Amino acid sequence: VYNQMYMSNVNGFYNVPTVVILDHLTPMLLERSENTTIGAGGTLNPDNATVQKFWSNCYTAIARANAVIAGAEPYAANFSAKGRQYLAEVHALRAYFYHILVSLYGDVPFFMEPVSQAEFDSAYRTPREQILDALIADLNSVAEDLPWKREMVGRLNRGFAYGIINRLGLIGGSLDIGGKGKTYFE
Repeated sequence: VYNQMYMSNVNGFYNVPTVVILDHLTPMLLERSENTTIGAGGTLNPDNATVQKFWSNCYTAIARANAVIAGAEPYAANFSAKGRQYLAEVHALRAYFYHILVSLYGDVPFFMEPVSQAEFDSAYRTPREQILDALIADLNSVAEDLPWKREMVGRLNRGFAYGIINRLGLIGGSLDIGGKGKTYFE
């Protein structure tokens, strides 16, 4: 799941963190430089390679996270503190990738367990409210299993989980999703 934090071959970027690639784009997902790869040439559509790469990268990470979580579920009650930490990291990574999808696309297909390719292909968009509520609850349930201070460079900590909760809340509050803007802000 951590490997999906780095995207390769997106507009010439190789193994660059997703957040860095997004920083090179405006909030409208348009490149800042004048060229014809995405946005400037009018190619911001579902067939654009960069758009497809972001979409598939996020769902690959989500699928991997769902597989880890589902595989760990029967044994989670007996996990050590370190095992719970690793599982919480996977929950937080899944929420991070959904955060990207909801930020860019709004309502998206939403899965909290492994699905087949046919189930994925036939999935409908899930309302953002349902996604935000599920992810916030999920992160709140595992955040305490994460350390406040990261133990290794590149690993998540509790601040990351709370940051994603806050970002999801800002999305919900700013857009007053489901008429629950105040609740999301709180």
